Amino acid sequence: MLKAVIKGHARFVYYHSLGLSYAIKKYNLEDKLKILPVNFKVYNHYAVVSKKYPQEYFEMVQDALKHINNNGLFKKYL
Repeated sequence: MLKAVIKGHARFVYYHSLGLSYAIKKYNLEDKLKILPVNFKVYNHYAVVSKKYPQEYFEMVQDALKHINNNGLFKKYL
């Protein structure tokens, strides 16, 4: 999809922001593509851990996720 846009075979790509950001960085396309500042749909993301995971580690992960949500890091990469 991204190559089609770069070559002019497509005008734009519609995909979720995390996937686009990841692909653009992975394939070093930052100088060739730009993610426009528009959201068509917002949806929740979830983290899942095994019930076998020790409770203390679960709480550490949960606290870390709350921290990066509260300090704006989640929004920075969306």
